[in-house]
Amino acid sequence: MGVGTADHLLEGVMRGVDMFDCVFATRVARNGMAMVSPKTAASCRLVMKNSCYTEDFSPLENDCDCYACKNNFTRAYIRHLVRAEEIFGLRLLTLHNLRYLQKFMADMRAAILEDRFSDFRADFFNSYERGLKIE
Repeated sequence: MGVGTADHLLEGVMRGVDMFDCVFATRVARNGMAMVSPKTAASCRLVMKNSCYTEDFSPLENDCDCYACKNNFTRAYIRHLVRAEEIFGLRLLTLHNLRYLQKFMADMRAAILEDRFSDFRADFFNSYERGLKIE
């Protein structure tokens, strides 16, 4: 309970935990934050209220297959929705964050099955350390 960030999920899995329950992904979405892979963005978290997204017409993540990203809802549009306090923006962020965590867990399972979990963990933390700053 209460473990919801990618780094904590990874550490939990390393210690044998296989079930998690946390509201982190939805809570931060309600506050306007998107969780993104540290490999695909300059930061692990995108705070959509920030002005740097005003004219950013890219998806939250390029290789994401969540509803928001695959339907071309841009960072600029989601920022507008969040700043206007439109519930749709928060829903798009929630869908994205939940899909991000689902894919992250699936990637971890694949790494375990392919006997490359140690490399997966090292790769994640190498890119995670770079992306700890919040945009």
